[in-house]
Amino acid sequence: MGDFNARTGDLFDYIELDHISHIDNNDLPTNYSVDDPLTIRQNMDTIVNEQGKNSIDLCIESKMRILNGRAMGDSLGNFTYFCPNGRSNIDYVIVSEDIVNSFPFLHVLPPNELSDHCIVWFSLKTLNNLNNNSKQNYNFTFPIPGKFCVENGKNEYISLLENDEEKDIQSFLLQVNDPEKDINTLTEHLTNIMIKAAKKSFKFKLFKKKKRKRSITGIMVIVLL
Repeated sequence: MGDFNARTGDLFDYIELDHISHIDNNDLPTNYSVDDPLTIRQNMDTIVNEQGKNSIDLCIESKMRILNGRAMGDSLGNFTYFCPNGRSNIDYVIVSEDIVNSFPFLHVLPPNELSDHCIVWFSLKTLNNLNNNSKQNYNFTFPIPGKFCVENGKNEYISLLENDEEKDIQSFLLQVNDPEKDINTLTEHLTNIMIKAAKKSFKFKLFKKKKRKRSITGIMVIVLL
């Protein structure tokens, strides 16, 4: 979510009719994932710029979808930016295709005197509904064990990425253009490279577990009059 400086006009952020056009195509990888047909995105800003084309390409390649102009509350795709030279729609909420239906509402507030960008807010269904309506069960409750202390060791970290981890990085870059590699696999690969270098460069500090206070139950309150 944020200012992408991208004007996307009425470009599709997914492959149109993908679920129909490739049914009998044997040239595609066996694990090819078909784009789901979605509600056509509306946009009051009809202009397309280079950043807009790049953003749409990114959405298609990574199976991300724009909520603006598609979710209830913004059925017209309202303008999000106003300036003396005109207005445009460049502030987006973009989510994974798997959880589009978990964002039922999006609203662009009117322009205000504090910023030339409008406030964009949206609603997200609760965790139980999210798991029921999405293709995958996402574990949002995974505990974070600690953090890397990055105050010292930055030079060593950069050196490791440039030298020791160079082969892994080159391998990752080759996989980026591999159609059989999905975005989750690539993200995990890159994350593992960075964590491997971080473990050699930084100290890892575990978070302290908070002690739970004992709760007192079964108290009877007697009021004397």
